[in-house]
Amino acid sequence: MTIPKLRRSQVAAIHSFRFAAAAVTALIAVGFTSAAGCGSGNDGAFAGPSNKGGAAGDAGKNDGAAGAAANDSGSGGSGGTSGGKCKTDTECSSTSATPWCNTYTGKCVACEDGNAQHGCSGGQTCCLEKCVGVDSDPANCGACGTTCTFQHAAGSCTGGKCALGACENGYKDCDTNPANGCETAVTGGQGCVCNPGETQPCYDGAPGTENVGICKGGTKTCQQNGSGWTVCENEVLPIKEICNNSLDDDCNGQPDDSVDADGDGWKRCDGDCCDAPGPVCGSPALVNPGAVEVAGDNVDNNCDGQVDEDPVAICSAAAKHAGITALDLLNAMELCQLADNGKWGIVGTPFVGKAVGGAAVDNNQLGVLDNFGTDPSNAPQRGATMASLSSGHARDSSDPDPTNAISFSHSAGAAPPDFLAPHNGALPQTSANCPNGNNVNDDVMLQVQLKAPSNAQSFSFNFRFFSQEYTTWTCTSFNDFFVTLLDSTWQPGPGQTPIPADKNICFDANGSYISVNSNQFFTVCHPKSGYTCPDGWAGLNGTGYEGQGGATVWLTTTAPVVPGETITLRFITWDTSDMAWDSLVLIDNFRWSALPSDGPITEK
Repeated sequence: MTIPKLRRSQVAAIHSFRFAAAAVTALIAVGFTSAAGCGSGNDGAFAGPSNKGGAAGDAGKNDGAAGAAANDSGSGGSGGTSGGKCKTDTECSSTSATPWCNTYTGKCVACEDGNAQHGCSGGQTCCLEKCVGVDSDPANCGACGTTCTFQHAAGSCTGGKCALGACENGYKDCDTNPANGCETAVTGGQGCVCNPGETQPCYDGAPGTENVGICKGGTKTCQQNGSGWTVCENEVLPIKEICNNSLDDDCNGQPDDSVDADGDGWKRCDGDCCDAPGPVCGSPALVNPGAVEVAGDNVDNNCDGQVDEDPVAICSAAAKHAGITALDLLNAMELCQLADNGKWGIVGTPFVGKAVGGAAVDNNQLGVLDNFGTDPSNAPQRGATMASLSSGHARDSSDPDPTNAISFSHSAGAAPPDFLAPHNGALPQTSANCPNGNNVNDDVMLQVQLKAPSNAQSFSFNFRFFSQEYTTWTCTSFNDFFVTLLDSTWQPGPGQTPIPADKNICFDANGSYISVNSNQFFTVCHPKSGYTCPDGWAGLNGTGYEGQGGATVWLTTTAPVVPGETITLRFITWDTSDMAWDSLVLIDNFRWSALPSDGPITEK
């Protein structure tokens, strides 16, 4: 093959091109090579064509700035500032803080984790290419990455162990457990109340009740954060007394008792259903098992579980003419309840017999009657029966042992001394113009002690008096009596009438005694001169008193009492000055009342 011969101009051009290419190649080679000391980058190697400068120099150690760009003067760019990536430890040895080259990252470091040859000096530990003292560094305490961080507190590291530092304001380390830091919020500068887990004896009951009855102390424990105590555990406190369990539940030293808050003498364990004002009652001292029911007040006054029941009991169902006792007579007049367990009622054993001396009387002088005669006006005032006392026979004309004569003689007797004493030991005068009478015969007395209800201020009963003496022997010494004597502690206040000195509480309209010589209430009779008999004589029919006698209508006696006191009542009738021309009284419908009385009174 023949190579064409080149012209001179063509050869010169080829040489120029080859020289320029070599220069570019040299510049490229120099541009990718760092200085031996990882210092500044090399300058540009060659001038460029057409007077253009060469390429910029390399960046220096640790990513230093690149060299200056080529300039127009044709010289190469200046080398970069110190920087660039290291490849050997030698390149990093000039800096004592980072003497080792991490060839993976090309950075000079203080140490390399996991590379013992690139470790730390002075007993320090390499943690993330930094030398730290793990015995004192709170960020790497005891090991790399173990930080001493606490709740509401600073942390410190001592001997490779985290320690709780100072608490933030408003917080305390009460449980002494560093794991949860300063866990307790405190106010007002208050510190921890107690040591966590500490125990103390405790008792929340009233002073003087611990270790009395069922009551005993317990134990309280300091809470885990030390901020306070738990509730007192296993203590037994006083409770409302449980009745009839033989225990002192309220810890006052007395089993099965309770407080009498209203001072009425009754406690809850006694059955008091209202001991303080409230929806149950407004006047607790008047409400208890010793009270009598007050109809219409919508209160269970006697605490029997019923409201406004009939306060008068019925306990006598049929007439009785033989073997009559004092209790039979009281039952017939609606006195039924016995004063047991503090309740009101009959106290002890009632008596029926002679007014003085306690001797018995003829059974015919006593009667439990379901009627007296044939006129409806003589029917019992409440219940099926009524009581009767007589100086003759306590019967009508159709009963067994009837009143079929005007006189039945029994025995001499006497009036009670306390009745006679205010009258100088003699029978009182009924009327100023009539004689007194001089002795008592055929007397009969029913005597009873009664405990008044705790809310009672008075009592009442009905009676009706008959006498064969009326009208034939009026205003003579044959002045038969019916009296009711009351022993009571009641005292009158201003404007009230006292109980008379002779204790009699049954009067006529003029304040005189119920007797033959008092015509104020003897209104049932056969009219004749001086006796108008305004209530006619029908009430005498069938009684045995229709031919000769007279009678009152039903009268009502009311007398005062002190609530809760024990009174004595004596119902007495007798023949005066002889044993003839008998008299009789019907008594019925005894009842207590919460209403006061201004003194004894008898009225139609």
